[in-house]
Amino acid sequence: MIRPLIRLASRHALRRPVQSLLLVIGVAIGVAMIVAIDLANKPAERAFQLGTETVTGKATHQITGGPGGLDQAVYTRLRRD
Repeated sequence: MIRPLIRLASRHALRRPVQSLLLVIGVAIGVAMIVAIDLANKPAERAFQLGTETVTGKATHQITGGPGGLDQAVYTRLRRD
């Protein structure tokens, strides 16, 4: 099953070498672009996390209110202390 496909592909590549070369170059450029975008996004995401943590501070505790929410006086007292 594979041999006829290989024979057909090689015949096509030999008949149209410029088109085959452009195909390979196009695929290589596409893969390189995806890799470059992925490599650029990782440091940008990490920088955003560090910047957000610097501005807001690192969370050490979490306060959750009950069904009625959290009383504003409790939050104010905790914030001052």
